[in-house]
Amino acid sequence: MKARHIILTIAAAVLIAAPTTVLAQGGPGPGSGGGSGSGWGGGLGPHGDGQGGGMLRMIPRILRHLDLEPAQQELIEGVLENAKTSIQPLVDQSREAREVFHQEHGIGDYHETAYREFFESLAVIDVEIRLVSADAVSQVWKLLTAEQQEQLQEMLENFGRGMKRHSGGRRSP
Repeated sequence: MKARHIILTIAAAVLIAAPTTVLAQGGPGPGSGGGSGSGWGGGLGPHGDGQGGGMLRMIPRILRHLDLEPAQQELIEGVLENAKTSIQPLVDQSREAREVFHQEHGIGDYHETAYREFFESLAVIDVEIRLVSADAVSQVWKLLTAEQQEQLQEMLENFGRGMKRHSGGRRSP
């Protein structure tokens, strides 16, 4: 039961991180706005690395804090590379769909059906990206020792607390 809880926690972390994939690639607005995306604010693109979102970049950052064996590190890098390879065509497809949509629809050209179809098409792509990402996380999890899994679980739990603590507002003296 504990393993299931841990896997669900990691999956939740993935789901929190993965939505940035579509959002960071540029919104529905037209124009290039100066950034690598094509939204009104210019967007941020997939952060120039073609990874399809923060989740796959997050794994190596987190795992740096674990004492990985060289063989584990190599296997994990292979899992991440395979995931990136699978995600890249989806990122390209999403980017192309946004570019076409933005060329055909100006800021004042709101047609609910067109926007609905566009957003639904992006959602389908986003689901595929999330599935590849979740699979990669699961594969990485299985490559960790029980001790490493426990350390990772603790880091993820502390991550949520740290976010609340640094969420802005006044700090106590």
